[in-house]
Amino acid sequence: MLIIDTHAHIYGEDEKRYPPIDKPLRPPGMKGTLGDLRATSASHGVRAVCLVQVSTFYRFDNRYVCDCARVSSDWAAGVCTLDADDPHSPELLAHYKREYGIRGMRSIPGLSGRIDDQGVRDLWKKAADEDLVVNVLIHRDNA
Repeated sequence: MLIIDTHAHIYGEDEKRYPPIDKPLRPPGMKGTLGDLRATSASHGVRAVCLVQVSTFYRFDNRYVCDCARVSSDWAAGVCTLDADDPHSPELLAHYKREYGIRGMRSIPGLSGRIDDQGVRDLWKKAADEDLVVNVLIHRDNA
């Protein structure tokens, strides 16, 4: 049976090289490095993983997931998260694909709170142009 981890979050050990945001969220007692994930995956028969940018830890700093995607392309696909309100984000997406082999983007609403925001649409267009997968993160507030 083919087993794929479709949503793995990873955390770098070197917080000088990969600094977390102010007040980052990380599961207590968890290292969660790429090496940990590879070892755990191997021991449980997981043949491939999708590395998803941890925006609650790194926000829009995709350096760790990009570096991990580059060195793990034999068993992992990287998914970045970009700021829909930053007009440079579509070109960053293309850069991450070209330089690091990123295979997808986790899409979040813009500051407006809307998934149909112009910045989000621009990122989706670039993802389509680059033949990248879009992983849409939405939630509904209490309405």
